[in-house]
Amino acid sequence: MKKSENVLSLEASGSCNSTIADLIMMVDISGSVLDSIVLDRSFIRSVINGFPIDGKNLRMGFIVFSSVCKTLVPIEKVYPFVL
Repeated sequence: MKKSENVLSLEASGSCNSTIADLIMMVDISGSVLDSIVLDRSFIRSVINGFPIDGKNLRMGFIVFSSVCKTLVPIEKVYPFVL
């Protein structure tokens, strides 16, 4: 698979252990971007692994959408992430 020009590269630039935040990931799973799903999973994994998601200082929600929107991980829950 060829890397898309609009894919961002992530680099760690310090720690955010003292920051209180909610992180919401929204992923387009419509037919128009189906070819990039594998690449998106890699990108999502690298984003998730870059944050100390503990449910106290940082919470994460995960939403996918195409013609409808579905919340996969509500922000008020704490789950181990497996991608």
